[in-house]
Amino acid sequence: MNRPLTDYLDDFKGLTGLHQRELYSRDKEEVEAFRLAIVQKRFTELKNKVTALAKLSAIKGVEEIKELDDIAPVLFAHTVYKSYPMVFLERGRFDLLTQWFDQLTAYDLSQLDASDCKLVEDWFKLLEDNTPLKPIHTTGTSGKLSFLPRSKRDFKIQIRCGLTRWEGVGKEKNITINVDDPGVRLPIIQPGYQYGYYMAQRLMEEQIDLIGDPNE
Repeated sequence: MNRPLTDYLDDFKGLTGLHQRELYSRDKEEVEAFRLAIVQKRFTELKNKVTALAKLSAIKGVEEIKELDDIAPVLFAHTVYKSYPMVFLERGRFDLLTQWFDQLTAYDLSQLDASDCKLVEDWFKLLEDNTPLKPIHTTGTSGKLSFLPRSKRDFKIQIRCGLTRWEGVGKEKNITINVDDPGVRLPIIQPGYQYGYYMAQRLMEEQIDLIGDPNE
């Protein structure tokens, strides 16, 4: 018998092990209830920990989530992640950039000393080495990079979601990979740079760690 989706509210790793077919065969009512429960839980957990969310929820008058549409007013616009003054980067003021970034995450960055950082790469390494964060930047096609405070746990869950199960189309075979088997190592081909802090490189790094070989 399938576990009810509500059992996975605190077990996202377990949720990633479900086959796509099982997930998509769930009743609409159960899926919608699960979505609402997740949103309610996360909003309650983060509202008073993420400064930018606390400010936005106060401005929008959102104190609790009663239905799924209630979350829309407190979702961050993409511009929030690039709302720092450009002069911070131009003058290498990564201390001030850290203070700005601290508003976007539930993790406390107030004790980090970024005064020795000269490049964005130095700053990212400082964050990754000293916090649960694994931040990413965007391509900067608008002329300004966005910085997103993704966590190390977020990446591992996201990769598991993508790698655990593929359902074949038509007569194609289903592909199942046991990502928890240390003997599973597959060649990974990525037409692009292997290292970096852009989303694609970050995800590739996690794939290699989970099922790949860094030497191949």
